[in-house]
Amino acid sequence: MKKIITILFSLFLCLLLLDVHTVKAETTQHIFDEYGAYTQEELNELNQSASELEDRWKVGVYIKFAKDPADPLVDAQAFVDSITVEHKIVFYFYNNNSNYYYYGSSKVKDYINDHHSYFASILSDDNMSASAIGNLYFDIYWDIENTAIFQEQTNTIPQTQLNDETQYFYDESGNLKHYVDYQNYLDSYEQAELEQRLIALKNKYQLDVVIVFSDYLRGKSAEAAADDYFDYAGYGADGILFLVSKEDRKWHISTSGRGIDIFTDYGLEQLENEILPYLSQNEFYKAFDTFIYHVEDYIIEYQSDEAYDYDNKINNPKQASQELMKNIAIALVSGLILAGIVCAALASTLRSVRRKASASDYLKSGSLDIQHSHDMFMYSNTTRRAKPKNNSGSRTHFGSSGRSHGGRGGSF
Repeated sequence: MKKIITILFSLFLCLLLLDVHTVKAETTQHIFDEYGAYTQEELNELNQSASELEDRWKVGVYIKFAKDPADPLVDAQAFVDSITVEHKIVFYFYNNNSNYYYYGSSKVKDYINDHHSYFASILSDDNMSASAIGNLYFDIYWDIENTAIFQEQTNTIPQTQLNDETQYFYDESGNLKHYVDYQNYLDSYEQAELEQRLIALKNKYQLDVVIVFSDYLRGKSAEAAADDYFDYAGYGADGILFLVSKEDRKWHISTSGRGIDIFTDYGLEQLENEILPYLSQNEFYKAFDTFIYHVEDYIIEYQSDEAYDYDNKINNPKQASQELMKNIAIALVSGLILAGIVCAALASTLRSVRRKASASDYLKSGSLDIQHSHDMFMYSNTTRRAKPKNNSGSRTHFGSSGRSHGGRGGSF
């Protein structure tokens, strides 16, 4: 009897282990290879990579190589529907991998559309090797980790960095703000208007443009504070943040990712010239309004040609107007001088006695005999001009997060 119980208990354990293994296989399988093109070792490695991505970011990347489906579109849709993960990217190959579909749900839909050309270049390869799929997983993982695709996963602010300042960066609904006003220095209408414009820039250019209007710096430098706000508040990898500390009378602009390329040192210097007069006069709304206006101008110039820099200077409307007035003044003066010359010439014809052009005209021929002559050196004037240095691009530094930043700041 004791032996029978032992055998039954052993069978029960085997069934339990088999059931656990089956569940594990169902939850970790991301590659469905009906062609048998990959070894089991390759499949295990790919499934492991996909599982790590899904565990970390809650997005599943699933791939099916379908063999002779009756209706590829129907089969692909059924495959998509069988995956219950909310955020998913699905690749479906058929007809010996020469045709494919790919699909993105929820928040990854925009990501899929934005990377259409990239995916097409990879998926068009008839021989999708295991290493190619591995690189695809890596690229997707890197993109998700370094962008704000899943805001709810990246909005967790490390308390060791921002501490009590967390509350200022979120509205009552838990949404991350792009205009952050610590003490409501601006009225509600101005804040809403700035927030709307900043969000519009983010949606239009996939770039976080942030304004932080704080009360004081809490022991940090303006540069360190601006870098930390951008890195730890939950914004994406690319953008620009404008920090103004009212009580400290300090300001700083921090750039990150593509923002470093768009807003060069030269560009930030010109931007400072535009906003600093308003900050000095405590006209903070005008400073922020001007900042947003010029930021979009910089982005447009970067997308159409190249970033504003020493070799691609800003065509400032104010400077252009001043240049126009200068040219008009020169034209008027030149016209007056020319008119004077003409009038003088006409008046000279009315005189019968004319003034001699030089002193020699008054001398009697042969009455002046110069025996000696020499030149005397009086003085010299030398002008020196510094040779221009090549300071194009952006100087960078590392924030406390380890991320690279550009920027510029000062007092007002």
